[in-house]
Amino acid sequence: MTIAQSIKQGAARYAASALIAAGLIAGGAAAVAANPADAFALSPSTVAGQMSDGSGNTASTAVWLQADTDKLIVAAPTQINMIVQADGTMTGPSAAATQIKNGSAFGIHVSKIQTTAKNSFALESTAKANDSASVTITPGAGTAVNLADTLSGMAITSGTDWNMAKMGATGADINLATVGKLSNITKDLAANQQFAQIDWTFAAGNTK
Repeated sequence: MTIAQSIKQGAARYAASALIAAGLIAGGAAAVAANPADAFALSPSTVAGQMSDGSGNTASTAVWLQADTDKLIVAAPTQINMIVQADGTMTGPSAAATQIKNGSAFGIHVSKIQTTAKNSFALESTAKANDSASVTITPGAGTAVNLADTLSGMAITSGTDWNMAKMGATGADINLATVGKLSNITKDLAANQQFAQIDWTFAAGNTK
C-alpha cells in the first residue's frame, strides 16, 4: 500500500466515523436511534428566532414542548353490544359502562370518527332500507352523532363534547350513550351479528 492510499483510507474511515457519531448512517451492530425531538415541527420564522447572538457575549434559546401524538395512551370500547327489541328499537349499554378513557399525562380529544357498515347491514340517518340501522352515539351531555354521518369520516373541529382532561382529572373520560332503530329486518338475528365498526382518531390538546 502506498502512502497516498493509506492516507485516503484513513480519511474515509474518519468520515464514516463522523457520520456514525452524528447518527446519519448505521455503524456495525448498533445504529444511533432517532430522537423524536429532532423532527419537532416549527415554522421557519420561529426557528430563525430561537437563538439570538445578543450582545456582551450572551445569547438566548427558547425551549419548546410538543406532545408525541404517535404515542397517546387512550382506551376505547372494544365492543358496544346493542339489543334489538321486537319493534326494531336498538338499546345500547349504559353510558357509564361505555367509556373512552384518557390515560395520557395531558389532555386529548377525539379528532375524527369514522364508521363502516358490516355484514351487509346499512347505516342510514333514518332507517328505511332492508336491514338498515339508524344509530346515534352521544358523548356525555353533548350532541348526538348519527353514525351514518361518519361513513366518510367526520372531523371534530369545534366544541368541547369530545375533549378529555389529563388522566386522573375530572373529565378524563367520555361516557357514550347509544340508541337506534333497525328497519325491515330480513336477517336471522338468532345469533349475534356485527353491524358496524367505529374507528376513532385522537389528538393532543383540546378541539381547536
